[in-house]
Parts: sequence; structure tokens; C-alpha cells
Amino acid sequence: MALYSFATYAFDEHTGLLGEGVSIPLSPLQHRLLLTFCRNPNTLLSKTDLIDAVWSHGFVSDVSLARTIHELRQRLGGGHGAKQMIVSVYGRGYIFYPHGPASDGQAAHGHSHSSDHKVLASTGI
Repeated sequence: MALYSFATYAFDEHTGLLGEGVSIPLSPLQHRLLLTFCRNPNTLLSKTDLIDAVWSHGFVSDVSLARTIHELRQRLGGGHGAKQMIVSVYGRGYIFYPHGPASDGQAAHGHSHSSDHKVLASTGI
């Protein structure tokens, strides 16, 4: 059983998301998306990677993915803090920074100062 902690949240893949000890309801899509991000922190995930992981290789538009990410950000408190946890990298995908983004604006370019930063091919997670 994996427990992921970030900011003021705790996420368990079986019991769900807690924020400051309070249960935060997630849709099944939001749950799978957050689990994918938690399993791949500080990692650039392409839109294809995310769609394959969350929608099980089904046909999904970029708009559906963006909407689900927006909804997940709202569940994580919305605003600037949630956008810094789930960072859009224009034309490439998204990075989940559980403990804040890279410094010096590197997140906007898909770079991280972290030594465990990974870039995944669209062939698997």
C-alpha cells in the first residue's frame, strides 16, 4: 500500500485523498490521474502518457485531458499553489512537483534542478 504525501495532502491509492485530515472526493478519472502523477513525480509526462495511463488507451481529446487536470487542480485547492504542483509544459505535457516546482523558472521549459527528473517516452510509464 503506497501513501504519497505532498503539501498538506496525503493520497492513498485505495482510500483516496486527504487534505489536512479531511477527505477530498475525487472522480475515478481524477483519482487515476493523481495516482499517475504520484507514481511519476518530477517527471515530464506527455499527453499520450497520461491518456494511456488514465483512459486505458481509449480515444480522448486534449480538451478532456486538460479539463480533468483543471478539475484535479481545483480539488488541490485551485489557485497558484495547485498550478505549481501540476505544471503545464507547453507542447510537451505536464510535470507533477509534489514539493514545489523547479527554481528559476525552469519548470516552464520542462527542466528540473532535481537529479531524479525523468522524461518518459510515450511508450509507457
